[in-house]
Amino acid sequence: MPYPVIPEYITVHLGAPDAPAENVTVTFPRYIKGVAASEIYPTWEENALRANVLAQISVALNRVYTEYYRSRGYAFDITSSTAIDQKFINGRNIYENISELVDDLFTDYLRRQGFVEPLAAKFCDGVRVTCTGLSQWGSQELAQNGANSIQILQAYYGQDIELVTGAPVQN
Repeated sequence: MPYPVIPEYITVHLGAPDAPAENVTVTFPRYIKGVAASEIYPTWEENALRANVLAQISVALNRVYTEYYRSRGYAFDITSSTAIDQKFINGRNIYENISELVDDLFTDYLRRQGFVEPLAAKFCDGVRVTCTGLSQWGSQELAQNGANSIQILQAYYGQDIELVTGAPVQN
């Protein structure tokens, strides 16, 4: 399989995979901005925001790269179901700092050392729901204690993750 590229567009199913819901196609940066604005607080420390956005990008790219839904016959790349993927509300407002951060990061993603595919970077809020991935509130606490975004990500995903930067954007 070729190395991952950043898709120009991503198609989102606005519900669970088998639920009747609209599919919307948006630019990849617009999708990540919508996810970030729906999943985290714009008032958080920048390093927590960066860590969360990198996880969100990686989740989306993993779904696209592995053709997770398309290989199962679905006509979309990812869902808006937080039980399976990540929250996306089509047309929602985007905070300026989130928008600027995504513009800076949308061609970067996480992967395990020695692997090609983007990391399926599971995450949860860490308060109402806990998981084996990144705790969103925990990332904020780590950032408040001085951790940078990579240190935060390594705390949750292990020392064997690496950041791929500047991946090409293709249709």
